[in-house]
Amino acid sequence: MSPTPGPNRRPLHVFLRDAQGRTIGGVTGETNWGWLYVDCFWLPDELRGAGWGAKLLGAAENEARARGCRHAWLSSYSFQAPGFYEKLGYRVLGVLEGYPPGERGVWLRKEL
Repeated sequence: MSPTPGPNRRPLHVFLRDAQGRTIGGVTGETNWGWLYVDCFWLPDELRGAGWGAKLLGAAENEARARGCRHAWLSSYSFQAPGFYEKLGYRVLGVLEGYPPGERGVWLRKEL
């Protein structure tokens, strides 16, 4: 078994830019203790369903692997994208009913 990585918090940002160089989507988070944490992931509605989301998240995961990460985690809401993450190999590790009211908070993880 390999030793547990120590604390080495580093920000991680992957952006999608338009032809004019403006940021129109992206993934932000950090790597630490051998984990990628995805804090924010956004993409305009008109680009969803065209593969850009998978490419952005895949780029963040690849950078995390290059930094020695072996796991990833993130949170979503039932009205957002837990199904999208599950299609990309994330597994639900916890659900908080009623957060926000009438919905569920969903925490997911993935082995990289």
